[in-house]
Amino acid sequence: QNWDDHDRSGRYTARDLAWNHLAGLDPQALLVTHGDNDTFPLWYAQEVEGVRTDVRIVNSSLLGTDWYIDQMKHRFYESDPLPLSIPRKQYLYGTNDFTPVVDVVDHPIPAAEAISIFKNESIKRNGDDFLPGHQLTVPVNKENALRCGIVKEEMREKMVDNIVLSISGNNLTKFDLIILDLLANYDWSRPIYFVQRNETKLGLEPWLQYDGIVYKLVPFLNDHTDREATLDADALYDRIMNTYRFDSLADTTVHWDYQNVFTFSAVVPLRDLFSTTATALIERGEYDKAEQVLDKCVASMPTQNFPYNVSLFHSLNEWSLLNIVEAYFRIGRPEKAVAVGNQLGVETIRAMVFYSTPVGPGEDDVIDRRLADDAATLLYYLVHTYTNYGREEDATYLEDILRAS
Repeated sequence: QNWDDHDRSGRYTARDLAWNHLAGLDPQALLVTHGDNDTFPLWYAQEVEGVRTDVRIVNSSLLGTDWYIDQMKHRFYESDPLPLSIPRKQYLYGTNDFTPVVDVVDHPIPAAEAISIFKNESIKRNGDDFLPGHQLTVPVNKENALRCGIVKEEMREKMVDNIVLSISGNNLTKFDLIILDLLANYDWSRPIYFVQRNETKLGLEPWLQYDGIVYKLVPFLNDHTDREATLDADALYDRIMNTYRFDSLADTTVHWDYQNVFTFSAVVPLRDLFSTTATALIERGEYDKAEQVLDKCVASMPTQNFPYNVSLFHSLNEWSLLNIVEAYFRIGRPEKAVAVGNQLGVETIRAMVFYSTPVGPGEDDVIDRRLADDAATLLYYLVHTYTNYGREEDATYLEDILRAS
């Protein structure tokens, strides 16, 4: 009875997602993952299929345990150990699970100095180990960063001498403490990536470069409201067209469940990867490459598997599609823009009507007023985009469907 709801046969998205995470990383990379679902497929890829065994997976959920920290100090396959300095007795089970952060100085101090004070047995605060400041600095070895590919030559002038960390809150978890120890001993000779931009409490966000499905630690500031300004468009184009695996996403013969739609539309919003890369290429005047990326997106994620409107998940998916529509217009491909836009519009109207369905006597007694308003806003921007690029007839087409609904 329930087999068709749970059939996973022929579906290889977890394996391919792991491949995409690993295959796009620079040699000897450290990849900080969040929990179970984004870690286990990576371990499978490395341990069973031998994919990128030079990459060290650093699981943030486990880095609060002494046995896992011990593992990080050893070489695995081709992956070098992490340069950690905190002695084992200071991270044993039940020790320094939450380390106080106290501003004993009024200016930023080197992270290495803060860790040195933390390790010093003769320096305590109320009998506890502590970190002596919220503002810490990590020196940048610029030549190492360039040599190992963390920074491209054209970004040389953007590099700073020190990255500045701003710790949030008045304590650090053991995971944050170990990452800080890693940074205190970091010489920029191997790249560090994070699956989530806000994984730590160390204030790393301004120093994390958008790199597709991961974020890369770089020694220059990044504005995440303008990701195209600093991302490596050449690298992302090459990965999308030649390295990443999307074939399993396009397979319409297998069962697609809620979890897969949620994962690839919201948790790892792949359409955002395509639209952001295409926009960056357009800004550089590389319209042919941008079109290839956009076409790859449409082909890789058909609406039978991944609807254009999945607004229930509160993700970047719908806005990425809006950006794809505009990107097609910008490169002079209005037919492709309208093909995507009309599908997005019809699905958005359907969502708006559904969420506006009355469930009570009051004006706001509907299934979900906020989601209905979100759908209306999205539709407004879509119609505005059509009008802005001289497609009034197509805008009227969507408005007619809305009135008929």
